[in-house]
Amino acid sequence: MSVKQKNNKLIYRAVFVVAIIEPLCALPQLYEIYTNRSAGSVSLLSWILFTFTGIIWLLYGMSIKDKPLTITSAMNVAVELLVIAAILIY
Repeated sequence: MSVKQKNNKLIYRAVFVVAIIEPLCALPQLYEIYTNRSAGSVSLLSWILFTFTGIIWLLYGMSIKDKPLTITSAMNVAVELLVIAAILIY
């Protein structure tokens, strides 16, 4: 295996790990909304736009069969929809 192939494999693994971790970044926001029972300082429009762009990335990842992009996009959309639901509830 060449150095380039080893580097590509390492980068692919790193991207896969980030694809799992990155969507978790919105969980503190979701936790705050639910524990405080308030979404007064959270922008619904922002989260709708995050979700819209996430759906575009998800469709793109699926169309090019890119597993990390598809996974992270699907997880992002799921978490973003939960945030939107929490905003609408509280």
